[in-house]
Amino acid sequence: MRIKILLLIVTLAITLSGCSTVPEPRRDSKEIAKLFEKRKIKVENINNWNINARTGFSTADDSGSVSMFWKQNGEAYQISLIAPLGQGRIDLTGEGDNVVLNTSSGKTLYGESAEQLILQATGFIVPVSQLRYWIKGLPGPELQLNNRQASKAQIKYYNDGTIASMQQAEWNIEYLNYEIQNQTLLPQKLKATNKDIKIKIVIKEWLINE
Repeated sequence: MRIKILLLIVTLAITLSGCSTVPEPRRDSKEIAKLFEKRKIKVENINNWNINARTGFSTADDSGSVSMFWKQNGEAYQISLIAPLGQGRIDLTGEGDNVVLNTSSGKTLYGESAEQLILQATGFIVPVSQLRYWIKGLPGPELQLNNRQASKAQIKYYNDGTIASMQQAEWNIEYLNYEIQNQTLLPQKLKATNKDIKIKIVIKEWLINE
């Protein structure tokens, strides 16, 4: 009798494990848009935040990864990019058009653009002005590119109203995972691509300062 009961339990477990979860019905575009706008209002109010992330960079000729620590206080930011095994470090501070970049070798660069200074120091293009929005799962503000208004985001959404992917400022951004932070969904893993330039960010920790 005990053997029969055990076989019945095993059979039932196997049967249940083979059952697939019924996917959530796809919401219509208007409902998804409402969910996005509701989340957008919450996330736009997160102006003071820190992240601890692992960031990979690659081009057709080079690749590498760094630890990234980003502290944003309103319009002011501090970004540290630290290569493994003591290979080097970059500290970037800025607010508006005043940007300073320091390297571990003692070099200091001044400029009006974080993108310009990082390119000068590393050879990599990092869209810092837009990335501060993309990191939160939002499109960045529209910018004038090559004498034309070309940075309006083209967005595709997940069913819950978060951004699945978007194209903006000649970059393609894919959101691979979100996590609940501060009672809202914030990106945990994203990838940005511009031609042969790829930036992958895995956020290990969010710290929201109210």
